[in-house]
Amino acid sequence: MKENTKKPSIDDIAKSLGVSKTLVSMVINNKTEKYGISEKTRKRVEEKIAELGFMPNKAARRLRTGKSFLIGVIVPDISNPFYSKIIRIIEDKAQLDGYNPMICSSDEDSEKELNLIKMLMDSQQVDGLILSSTLDNAAKLDFITKRGFPCVLIDRVLSGSNMPSVSVDNEQAAYTATESMIKSGCKTIALLTISPGYISTIKERKQGFARALEVHGLSFTEKNVIEIPFQDIKNSVYENLDTLLKKNKIDGLFAANNNIALACMEYFSEKKLKVPEQLKFISFDDIDVFRFSAPTISAVEQPVEEIGSWSFKVLKDLLENGTNAPNKAKISLPTRFIKRKSG
Repeated sequence: MKENTKKPSIDDIAKSLGVSKTLVSMVINNKTEKYGISEKTRKRVEEKIAELGFMPNKAARRLRTGKSFLIGVIVPDISNPFYSKIIRIIEDKAQLDGYNPMICSSDEDSEKELNLIKMLMDSQQVDGLILSSTLDNAAKLDFITKRGFPCVLIDRVLSGSNMPSVSVDNEQAAYTATESMIKSGCKTIALLTISPGYISTIKERKQGFARALEVHGLSFTEKNVIEIPFQDIKNSVYENLDTLLKKNKIDGLFAANNNIALACMEYFSEKKLKVPEQLKFISFDDIDVFRFSAPTISAVEQPVEEIGSWSFKVLKDLLENGTNAPNKAKISLPTRFIKRKSG
């Protein structure tokens, strides 16, 4: 006897439950809350889907809706805990709404970033993008806006761009952190930033650092602001700290991101430099290791969960409402300075 290998359909699910195909489709497409479908009904449909082994036909869904239900997410460095945590939140939120993210790292390479954007838009045909850009010019993304393609900038903003964005007040956060070091007695503070120096987060953190020095009557000197190349963080940190400590006689150090901070902590350990006795130290971006290191590290905590949640919410609004999306504004979220033992 020939085995029945017919795949279950939406119609089969609907008939077995005595409900409409439209209702089953709403459950499959995570539209139950939007259309007031009860939790009990949703669970009944999901249980029947699992029982029958139903698998949605993605190709048919794409033809029916005109959507791929894929979104692109491009960040400079997926291995950075700051970005990996944001991506985790985006992934969770997206999948609840039936979208699957495709994650890419640009490695702070603007040419690679542009190639990734075009690949995701054209080859993979994603429905929208969430982008932490390493570009120096908003005009380089004009091809996105001219196509009316949904795109949300996160972490970094581009001057002159009308794209919605989700970021934090980097300038005020850096001011607060620097001021804390000054109040702890620091007179000569150095700032280690990351390349490329034109990105908005780095420019704003440098501005906050300089403003705190000025307000408190300390001189700002460019020789104490060092740009660390993204591709060679550890070696550059070691070389520059040798100079800053021996020649510039700094008594405070501000690392502008967590990767730089970790390289600094390795240097302190190898050189047996005592923090905070010999050098007070703080970092932008709080990561788990800072709470358990010896000493614990003072840091600016960014609201990673809110950044991830808002970025997908804004993109979802663009996908569903286009130019009428209610959340097209630039969202700036507050940070928190966590004072620990390092400075």
